[in-house]
Amino acid sequence: MSTASNTTPTSTVKTFLAAIKHHDTARMRAVCHPNATGCLIRDGKPIYTTVDAILQRLDERKDEATDEISWDEVEHVCGDFASVWAPYKFFSGGKLHHEGGSAYTLWKSPEVGWVITGVQDIALLVGDSTDDLFDRKT
Repeated sequence: MSTASNTTPTSTVKTFLAAIKHHDTARMRAVCHPNATGCLIRDGKPIYTTVDAILQRLDERKDEATDEISWDEVEHVCGDFASVWAPYKFFSGGKLHHEGGSAYTLWKSPEVGWVITGVQDIALLVGDSTDDLFDRKT
């Protein structure tokens, strides 16, 4: 795990997301705890998995152009624990595939800085407006 991009919870998440475009799963793993878990809401149902399994799936799609962008990240820190929440859009083959919201949990390792311990997201169909959800400040 690298410390260069682990200086803040949000920078760690941004490093993770930037690596999607290049299918750089080694870089993504470098900012994740080896036992990181995931909960992906798909078709209204939670799918529990490991981050490693998610990255293996990305490895299998190396020929597919992918990218994920996020914005308006909200970061909360309590000692060595943090969360980052953000809306996102996921692109596949140059087209918007889905959009939604992601929440990341992170732990500040004394050795390497912030590492992702959990990834949770919801994927909404393209065309399902998320603007109202993301504009709420409640």
